[in-house]
Amino acid sequence: MVLPGFVTLAIYGFIFRLWPALETAPLAAVQFWTATTGAVAIVIGSYFFVTAGSVPPVAIGSLLAIAAGALLTWQFWRFAK
Repeated sequence: MVLPGFVTLAIYGFIFRLWPALETAPLAAVQFWTATTGAVAIVIGSYFFVTAGSVPPVAIGSLLAIAAGALLTWQFWRFAK
């Protein structure tokens, strides 16, 4: 749970700190909330997967995490100077 909950979000924070132009990118807030929601959904979904065998919550969280990574990559290529 450390990887999606802390490490990935810390890497995103380092990237935004090292390239300040990304903070003013139009979708920076959307990327932040997508990554945060995805990390929380992965943690909660993992609990439901272990206790009840329910896959959809963790799958949705994983898709959100992938979308957040793709969104940050696009913003980096587009707005980093």
